Amino acid sequence: EQDSRLSVLVYSRRGQLIRRLYEGNASKGFHNLAWDGKSDSGLDCASGVYLIEMQENGRRHIRKAVLSK
Repeated sequence: EQDSRLSVLVYSRRGQLIRRLYEGNASKGFHNLAWDGKSDSGLDCASGVYLIEMQENGRRHIRKAVLSK
């Protein structure tokens, strides 16, 4: 709807932060992000269920994602 501050983070099911996909300003409109299955340190993550958290303008959205190799 409007330009906003945006963060997209990947967490393990235990709540451990795995990867910061994006943190910064985003213009209004549709955007795509892809996670390559790696952690912030560059290591491959194991297959399993992860949580993707998106925060923008004080709103927080969480979705489950399955990483399958």
